[in-house]
Amino acid sequence: MFRQIVRFLISRDVTDTQAGLKLFSADASREIFSRTVIDGFAFDAEVVFLTHHLNFDYRRIPVVLINEESSSLSVWRHTLPMLREVVQIRVRALRGEYEVATYSPPSRTDEALKRRAA
Repeated sequence: MFRQIVRFLISRDVTDTQAGLKLFSADASREIFSRTVIDGFAFDAEVVFLTHHLNFDYRRIPVVLINEESSSLSVWRHTLPMLREVVQIRVRALRGEYEVATYSPPSRTDEALKRRAA
């Protein structure tokens, strides 16, 4: 059920936001991760959502994943908070809260001034 909700609210293309390895270019990393606010288990869902929302290209590449039996995820304890976070992602998007990045890369002028000072 959780996967279906995530699929509806986050991405129809990425069927399991929690599994898999995610790699990003430096520019994509700055743009995506400067906008993330979730630090719980739905963090991956927010990253996938922002990848789509910011129109970054992505590819799904199969990898071999070794599943650790000692997962810290508890279906009973974590499902409701994760669902709440997934809904919050959509609410933030509707409010336009993902439009402005909190990270601002140094300008070329700042870099030039640093080089002159050194």
